[in-house]
Amino acid sequence: MIDWLRPYAQRYNLSKYHDGLLSAGLFLLSLIVYSSPWLTSPSGISGDASRLGLHAVDFLQEKLVPFYIFHQSAPNPLIIYLQSLVFATLGYTNAALRGVTIVGGALATPAIYWASHWLFKDQGRTFARRVGLLAALGLGLSTHFASLSRLGIEPALLPVVELVAVIFLWRGLRRGGWADFALAGVFVGISQYVYIVARFFPVALALATVGALWANRRLRSRWRGMILALIAAALVALPQWVLFVTNPHTFTARTHNTLARSLSQSAEPIRAILAKLTGQLRMLGWYWKNSYNPFSFKSLLTPILAVSLVVGAGVSLWKRRAAYLFSLIMMVVMLLPDLAFGRSMWPLATRVAPAFPFVLVIAGLGGTAIWRWIETRPRVPRWVGYLIPILVLVFGLYRQWDYATRVKPQAFAAEGLEWRASLVEIAEAEYVAEHLDGPILLPSSEYQRTPLTFLLAEYFPRRASGLDAPIVPGETVTVIQPLEPDRPTTEGIPSGYIPDEWVLLKDGTAYFLPPMPDAIERIGDEFS
Repeated sequence: MIDWLRPYAQRYNLSKYHDGLLSAGLFLLSLIVYSSPWLTSPSGISGDASRLGLHAVDFLQEKLVPFYIFHQSAPNPLIIYLQSLVFATLGYTNAALRGVTIVGGALATPAIYWASHWLFKDQGRTFARRVGLLAALGLGLSTHFASLSRLGIEPALLPVVELVAVIFLWRGLRRGGWADFALAGVFVGISQYVYIVARFFPVALALATVGALWANRRLRSRWRGMILALIAAALVALPQWVLFVTNPHTFTARTHNTLARSLSQSAEPIRAILAKLTGQLRMLGWYWKNSYNPFSFKSLLTPILAVSLVVGAGVSLWKRRAAYLFSLIMMVVMLLPDLAFGRSMWPLATRVAPAFPFVLVIAGLGGTAIWRWIETRPRVPRWVGYLIPILVLVFGLYRQWDYATRVKPQAFAAEGLEWRASLVEIAEAEYVAEHLDGPILLPSSEYQRTPLTFLLAEYFPRRASGLDAPIVPGETVTVIQPLEPDRPTTEGIPSGYIPDEWVLLKDGTAYFLPPMPDAIERIGDEFS
């Protein structure tokens, strides 16, 4: 504690409430940061958010209980239940739709503070608090995670669920409480209903726990609690895994275009893998890009956090303590989904988000190690160490200022990025309206573009899904395949590419079809 604050802390017994007050302040900071630019930006929502919002409407108005969100876009029902609750309370508004993920994203900030508290508790209260503070400031002031949280889509909810599971797991490992292990298992099970990348989370957690047990044999005495956590996780996730077994395509929905499939067609697969890895490293500390995200050219980490990440990874490998290895393994394994899935050689924001909290924990660990090293230098004043959190705060605030004054105005002024897409979508909707007498096949990527989603909802108010498309043999189907040059947001899609995922529009219903690789092919000007 800073020396001049010590008398006041002793007088008012502030140390008793230190962690609670600090975590509450961090939550408010991130809530303000995540929500304020949203209030001053265009009010449009992403295509995924519009699709999720319609499922919430189905749940409330049509009494359709989507315990499994059974379609090609992956079964992630948690966000729909949360949005339905908010809709029922506050009405169907854009603020209600996106507020769920803004609050959920902001809750990850105090969660990362408490996760660090329990992870590094054996290193002393001061050390643990410093790691948590640096990681929480990095997350709370992250323009990357703030932008993701404002989209109203499910990836923003996974970090807080992951971190809460880690909190209870390490509370159990530190204290041996049965309730802690049970709650850790419950949140691991809940994670399977949040987002597709969460399929990796139990694997990452298991590998990281094995690493922690290898580094600290005393933790092995908690084996009964870990079995309890495993049982709780299995019971909570059981309905989801029943779906995966009975309908295997749902397990790999939206990620069936794997890197392995792309590499099988590549003459240089090793070069492709190295390009992916290089992209991830550049993304963290230098630069990254995504053709449909105008804010993606900034690195995920500020310079001070990027340096701290390198130091933290080195310290973890050098000291090999339980919490250090646990955090490092979690970071590495949770980055694998982005490496394993997708054609692009650049990282995808939504698939990196689940790894981001653990990246920041390692960065917080590195920053704290530097802080402690400075304090042990006899000729260096102790106050110099406090430059570490100050730099994290200053760089984070600068990123927010830069985003508000330069990045955001340039992004929304980008020529054609918004209006050209909207015109194409409206034209598609008008074309569909003129062909309501027969079934229409539309790529799922087109259906969930926001204007088109809501325009089509007027003509196809019901949504359904399943393995069998309601088409009789010999029936003529209109296939809509938009031209890439007229779609600025499809940059990078190969010319002539035929999507694997489709939505069938017929008789007032939008049928979400499972992935159908090689099920449709172009023959001249027609499809078969």
